[in-house]
Amino acid sequence: MDIQETWMTMSDQEQIFLKQWSSHQTKPKAIILLIHGMTEHIERYYHFAEHLISHGFVVYGYDQRGHGKTANDQQLTFGYLANTKGFERLTNDAIEVTDNLREKHPSLPVFVIAHSMGSFVARHYMTHPEAAMLSGVILLGTGMQPKPLLIIGKWLAKMLGKWKGKATPSPFMNQLTFLGYNKKVENNTSFDWLTRDQETIQAYIEDPLCGFIPTHQFFYDLYKGLQLIQQKDRAKHIPKDLPIYFLSGDADPVGQLGKGIKKTYHFYQSVGLSNLDLTIYPEARHELFNESNRFEVYQHVLSWLDKQMICAQKTHSV
Repeated sequence: MDIQETWMTMSDQEQIFLKQWSSHQTKPKAIILLIHGMTEHIERYYHFAEHLISHGFVVYGYDQRGHGKTANDQQLTFGYLANTKGFERLTNDAIEVTDNLREKHPSLPVFVIAHSMGSFVARHYMTHPEAAMLSGVILLGTGMQPKPLLIIGKWLAKMLGKWKGKATPSPFMNQLTFLGYNKKVENNTSFDWLTRDQETIQAYIEDPLCGFIPTHQFFYDLYKGLQLIQQKDRAKHIPKDLPIYFLSGDADPVGQLGKGIKKTYHFYQSVGLSNLDLTIYPEARHELFNESNRFEVYQHVLSWLDKQMICAQKTHSV
């Protein structure tokens, strides 16, 4: 496996850390762009990327603003996205990275696979015109959040930011956001809601680039972003035939233990999207790629990707 690490300058002149996994032994059949979740980083997807490469894909991922090497190596504040419109900036980053990958591999289809906060970014991406160029989107650990919670959360984050500083870590907002998540499962740590795999939990706890407390501005941006992606008028801009695959565990609190992911699925049905698939895994928690049944998830993802590529080939040949 060949691994390349680079830095990409974005349209606002900020730089993000970009990673590529590929194989010189096989010709790639498609591009996969991975978008990671909140308070983690792209290196945690190494094993999944390795699996994808072994099946003929070239894989890219990047550390989002305020995360991973993008924050650490530039001595930037963890959990701080931008002075204004941070969520929109994350979305623009995803679009710009995809455009860059398409220039490198003009003949290959592009799929986005996004987890948790990354899935929220991808869902916003889908409402932009550039989404028409995607061959499919896979969303893991996503859901629908109650509108009153988003209104209150955004207001609180804004007020606390004015009082204590926008770039200051916010233990209160962190507690509010994740309140009750760990109570849904048997737990020995604060992060047992992520996965049943205890080795993964321990590695997460010991990883200095994981589990940090984001800033007040981050939580404002997050709640604002959740409001944006749950607006029907905005969702109606998504290409009606864009293939989208939702995966969740029925013990994932972000997906409201299966209820929220079903609401998300039906939300996109209600705006006219016609190419949707949904898989819910019994007893699985938030991080499906790190779950005890991860290889089952891997296989479902690969089967879905292959199905979309076959469908696309048939369409082009007609």
